[in-house]
Amino acid sequence: DFQFVSIATMSRAGSVFLSYLLASHEEVMTLPDIFSSDLHLLNISSFFSKTTQSEAIDTYIVNHKIIFDPKSDFDRSIRFGWLNMGLDHNSSFSVDQEYFKITLIKLLSQYSISREKLYYAIHAAYYIASGRDISKKTIIVLGTHMLLNAINIYHKELNNHSIIYCVRDPVASIFSSIHHQEQVYDRLFYDTYFSLVSYSLKCQSLLAFYKRHVYIVKLEDLHMNPNDTLQGLLSTLKLSGEAKILKAEVNGLEWHGESWSGSLNSGTFDINRLNKRNDAVKAKFSSDLDKLKNTLFYDCYYLYPEINS
Repeated sequence: DFQFVSIATMSRAGSVFLSYLLASHEEVMTLPDIFSSDLHLLNISSFFSKTTQSEAIDTYIVNHKIIFDPKSDFDRSIRFGWLNMGLDHNSSFSVDQEYFKITLIKLLSQYSISREKLYYAIHAAYYIASGRDISKKTIIVLGTHMLLNAINIYHKELNNHSIIYCVRDPVASIFSSIHHQEQVYDRLFYDTYFSLVSYSLKCQSLLAFYKRHVYIVKLEDLHMNPNDTLQGLLSTLKLSGEAKILKAEVNGLEWHGESWSGSLNSGTFDINRLNKRNDAVKAKFSSDLDKLKNTLFYDCYYLYPEINS
């Protein structure tokens, strides 16, 4: 009777931060961000239908070794902020791979495999192997990223499923994506990210039809009014407790943010910092603003009407 929640997002709109905030709730299970995404879970779901359980689980562990041992991929874990967690800013996590495998096999033996049962078993086995209690867990959060995937893959195939859609000032979303790629890969992916964010924004035409199942979280609201924004989300998901208890964490350890550019991002609520970043990326790509407004943003006016002014 688990509830499944997909976190879909515009680019650079706080989906990682939000998923880690929800991860701190005693009723929520989620794998470390992108490794609970549609790509990873769909691949393993397909693989389980083609080979033995033991081989499928071994392949899953090999392909996702970083979520069991972050130090196995030191550079990526530094960027994800997984090696400087906890109160001492110097802690990480470790998950027993063999215990995960044994637990997952045991869980899967209890029922015929469906996509829902497989997703539940992977999350439950991961939590148990991490030494965490799952007795109060009622929600599994999936990091879907793309809104169409959340609707076409999960919403049509999973029972009791809802969607959180993270959005951000569209201009800042595009330019932050470009800026992010420039920092990480030292080259621009302008066309790729323009298409990606354009796709995300145009998906909003689907929201009218699916609005009963979609809860929108603005990144600006999350930073400016975190308690009210998160309390509304908890109420929508029928989760108990007060929003003020939520702190971003990964595997039970406090998470302080990503560090793709060498400095921490997103780990705390800071609307002034967010506004400065929005202004900075807009200024850097100011020559493209008119083009973007004229070709893209007319269809997201109800979320950010100020961009049409």
